[in-house]
Amino acid sequence: MDLHGNTTEFQERLLATFWREAQGHIDAMTPLLAWLEPAASGDNQVRALERLFREAHGLKGAAQVVDRPEIAAQSRQLERLVMSVRQCEQPITSAQAAALIDAVAATQHAVLRDKQG
Repeated sequence: MDLHGNTTEFQERLLATFWREAQGHIDAMTPLLAWLEPAASGDNQVRALERLFREAHGLKGAAQVVDRPEIAAQSRQLERLVMSVRQCEQPITSAQAAALIDAVAATQHAVLRDKQG
């Protein structure tokens, strides 16, 4: 913002870029959820968790740059959940898969709420 509280053209462009990138992160997360189900192979689960972590981490960083604290906080929660599931080093349980699906949905909702104002 400038000295009068107005958004600058640069800030508007930066935010428009953020929304495109945020949608890209969300779009990348969604298909990964199928690989988190307990019936999926362990290797696929590991790869899905790694990718899900990277997408959440990227979204968190981008949200911090454009001062979107709700999105950053929700992305951080998703990161922490993924890390805790990864540390188990066991196949993903139904409860863990459900928690991850809910966390991705909450992250998607945070992006939509913020974008809609």
